[in-house]
Amino acid sequence: MWRRAALRSFLTGRSGGAGPRSASGARLRYGPSVDGLDVRESRIAGLTVVDLVGVLDLYNAPAVRSRLLGLLAGGSPRCVLDLDGLTFIDTAGLSVIVGVVKRCRRAGGDVVLVVTTPAVLRLLRITGLDTVTVIRESAAAAAAALQESTTGRAAEGWPGSARWPRT
Repeated sequence: MWRRAALRSFLTGRSGGAGPRSASGARLRYGPSVDGLDVRESRIAGLTVVDLVGVLDLYNAPAVRSRLLGLLAGGSPRCVLDLDGLTFIDTAGLSVIVGVVKRCRRAGGDVVLVVTTPAVLRLLRITGLDTVTVIRESAAAAAAALQESTTGRAAEGWPGSARWPRT
């Protein structure tokens, strides 16, 4: 156990009980790495923020899908999915994202994606996922968009707004 804590503090550059924090300052909870992909969970304004860091492909997609759905099963169906840490994503990874979005929407919630990486953004545009999901530049902006959607103010590009495409 102490080896894991020592390795974590070495990798994050932090020591002691402070623990790693996201860019917004929220405390990160590390789960086990899923075959080349780290799934990190944090909370912003009561919303679950899931950071995916690494490679999301056919090899690890089933494990990542079950992990994400497990994280969402115990909490709110509203979630921020941060894809900025992805270095590669294939169609199996896109399937995971679509599955999480559909599951959250069926439960009365939604998912906002955080994407600024040009390669991932290009893939979302090519596949048309940028027209059926809300994409923001930061986790804080994504959390704000989710908060706006629940207070009755339709954000630009949000379900209920004039720009929202019906599928």
